[in-house]
Amino acid sequence: GGFRSRLLLVGLLFLLQFCFEGLWRTRWLAILIAVGIAVSAAVIPFSDKLPHPFQRALSFLPVKIDPVVQRDAEESTRWRVEMWQMLLPEVPEYFWLGKGYVHSATAYYLSRVAELRGWTKSYESFILTGDYHNGPLSVIIPFGIWGLIAFVWLIIAGWRILYQNYKNGPPHLTKINTFLLTFYTARAVFFFVVYGAVEAELMLFTGVLGLSIAINGGVYKRPAEMKDAPIAAKAPLALK
Repeated sequence: GGFRSRLLLVGLLFLLQFCFEGLWRTRWLAILIAVGIAVSAAVIPFSDKLPHPFQRALSFLPVKIDPVVQRDAEESTRWRVEMWQMLLPEVPEYFWLGKGYVHSATAYYLSRVAELRGWTKSYESFILTGDYHNGPLSVIIPFGIWGLIAFVWLIIAGWRILYQNYKNGPPHLTKINTFLLTFYTARAVFFFVVYGAVEAELMLFTGVLGLSIAINGGVYKRPAEMKDAPIAAKAPLALK
């Protein structure tokens, strides 16, 4: 679809999976580097001949792309930065008590009409609906600092659960536990650094945690053998 963020997310997920599986200590590291060089040598000379969505996805790299595609990518970045610059002064206002999710349909309609007539910026209707295209802003403006603290606590506590199941879980669940940990880590980094929307991604983080606890039967806090059940505080089902 031409989204640079998708390419970054997939690349980050692949890199984390490669490291958590320990493949960087094997011959696969040399193979990966060789394949990467070969693909780059094949793509870079013809990068401006690729379909426009591919060019747009690669536009953050130092490769030659069509000027029209480059301009579109730069405008998209400028659009986001301008919106964030407009939102940052609102952070102190909603720092202690968040703005919440109350929206006016009339205000949104008037904003859209003004945008179509060129009277306002195209991102103002996004601001009205809380679609800030930024993870931290999507938390602190609606919920204030207390919501941000709670969300960060959830991310850290969830990562600890996934890491324990990855490190101590049964051997037959090693691959799925590794993937759940790397996927969660990649999405968390992506949320805080590149793009995020808490109203859409909260269910993703909690869903990954719920899946890990469900398939492992709890949280492993010590190395497990094939027939061991996980040790989970306050989880009677997980104790045997």
